[in-house]
Amino acid sequence: MTIHDFSGLKTINIKTNGNKKTKHEFVDYDANDGKGLARYMLKYNQIALDTTRLSHANSCISEYLSCHIFKMLGFETQETVLGYRDEELVVGCKIFSINGNNLVHFADVQNKTLKPSLQGLSNRELSRILLTIERQKLFPQIKPIELKKFFWDMFIADAFIGNFDRHNDNWGFLVNNMTQQTKIAPIYDCASSLFPNVGPLSISENKIKQACRSSILNKGERIFYSDFLCDDEIDEECLLSLENIGPKIKQNMKNIFNLIDEIPIISDQYKKFYKDVIIERKNEVIDKALDYHYNNNTMSIKNI
Repeated sequence: MTIHDFSGLKTINIKTNGNKKTKHEFVDYDANDGKGLARYMLKYNQIALDTTRLSHANSCISEYLSCHIFKMLGFETQETVLGYRDEELVVGCKIFSINGNNLVHFADVQNKTLKPSLQGLSNRELSRILLTIERQKLFPQIKPIELKKFFWDMFIADAFIGNFDRHNDNWGFLVNNMTQQTKIAPIYDCASSLFPNVGPLSISENKIKQACRSSILNKGERIFYSDFLCDDEIDEECLLSLENIGPKIKQNMKNIFNLIDEIPIISDQYKKFYKDVIIERKNEVIDKALDYHYNNNTMSIKNI
């Protein structure tokens, strides 16, 4: 794989985050061997200023790996590349909201679809997310069945990579301002996956299996992926997505390992760490859920 050099490029724009020592720079760069300039957002590793918040010391690697894993599983995904900007590691995320296409976050659609909850429920509550999917009329071209399938497929893939920050502002729709043609936006913003805040010497197998909770709430509590997917009352569409994405994960394990091995800027120790995470998440979250539902006759496909 190519490690790109973004040094010396003119900065088009800068975006910062007040809660973290985070800087995103926008540059124009040709990452495809002469095929033309494209705009990239350069993300740096994130370090929390508030010590009560998780840092993302390895977020560049997490973003790169996770986006490529999503692509292997069949999702349209934002293109990401690794490189350096003045000797500092960055992940370059190719901007897809161009040529009249505008990114609309799911949160914006939700706010225009649902009234504030009389019960004080958060918009991250699963029931309100699913209700928005059923009721939204802002983009009628996208039917509820299509949007719900995408949501649950994404949920299963996020469970696999341990994404703890998939919220309503980092998935959504791509709308062409001229034609009003609308589609579900590519997967993006996956830095909060694969344990970006820890390293190989500071994580236990139990944490790999259990610690990752979704940003989505169920009855006011953040969802534990492993427990949620083995619940007898699991949503039928979620179960179908588990049947859909689960086998794709197994089919791509070798490809994921090759992806990890091809990164020349991480140590063998870290490569082993990422492979261990992938194996444990597959075995203890995805396969465990597949086996549970097959053995309880709620799934027709046996995990083999």
